[in-house]
Amino acid sequence: MSKLNPAWSVIQLFGGVRATARAAELNPSAVSRWAMPREKKGTAGSIPQRHWARLMAHARRNKINLTLRDLSGL
Repeated sequence: MSKLNPAWSVIQLFGGVRATARAAELNPSAVSRWAMPREKKGTAGSIPQRHWARLMAHARRNKINLTLRDLSGL
């Protein structure tokens, strides 16, 4: 996983923006903003913590190797 942009790494791991959006129960445009710079109203690579539980649950159900460290970028 990339420590520089954990959002992009998670999006790739889940199979793209749409797949990640389905897993997080979000609109794909919301997931796209995770990888955008702050000046473009993005989160600069961070995934808001409020979505972590859904992403972790989806990863467990689908045998995707995802950890909290991956989500946080630490």
